[in-house]
Amino acid sequence: MRLISLLTFSVLLTALSGCAAGSSPASGSAMASISGTLTYRQRIALPADAQVIVRLADVSRADAPAILMGEHSFVAQHQVPLPFTVEYDAGAILDTHIYALQAEIRDAQGELLFRNTTIYPAIIGGQVAESVEIILDMVSGQ
Repeated sequence: MRLISLLTFSVLLTALSGCAAGSSPASGSAMASISGTLTYRQRIALPADAQVIVRLADVSRADAPAILMGEHSFVAQHQVPLPFTVEYDAGAILDTHIYALQAEIRDAQGELLFRNTTIYPAIIGGQVAESVEIILDMVSGQ
């Protein structure tokens, strides 16, 4: 009787641990990506070693900070337009939320040069945009 109870308990424990592992966001979640280009209207060249940062954020909550879903940063190897790809956890995307891309360009010392000032929707109602062109604005004082 004790052996049967022990076997039943171990089978139950194994089954429960398998369920818990399957429900974890990290396990079995598929990575997805969204791509596009960055550009700006000013007719000036980027400085050498300009740092580019593109973020995918959940912007659904009014009057609350956006939740970061993915980020990609790189050093610009040439002038605009600059292609980008941001990876994110597709399992974390909710159909009822709105996700937007945010981007900025900084010089080698970290000084902000360009950033987006309008919203660039990336995922709405679970539908991912094909390609997003983000037009950045020069930060005043440049």
